[in-house]
Amino acid sequence: MLRRNKSATGVSSITAVAPSREDEIDRRARRYIWSMLFRSACLVGAFAADGWLRWTLVVVSVFMPWIAVVMGNQRSGHREIHPNFDVKTLGERDG
Repeated sequence: MLRRNKSATGVSSITAVAPSREDEIDRRARRYIWSMLFRSACLVGAFAADGWLRWTLVVVSVFMPWIAVVMGNQRSGHREIHPNFDVKTLGERDG
């Protein structure tokens, strides 16, 4: 049987709750937009720069879309655990 994860007062902890779906999508979109703005700056800088800096900026701007997608799809640090259950008892089963 699973034990409930409650404090001494019997109230569940709200700190285990993940952010809302809308907040998570907004955070991902902002991260992606900033990454693409950085890529655009690298492309503009590649036209203005010369030598090794130009080629470094070109390489960064080529790989930046892939990096931006990976970063945009990355979830927040919250683990998806039901807040009412104790993690230690999730593996225990009645035999």
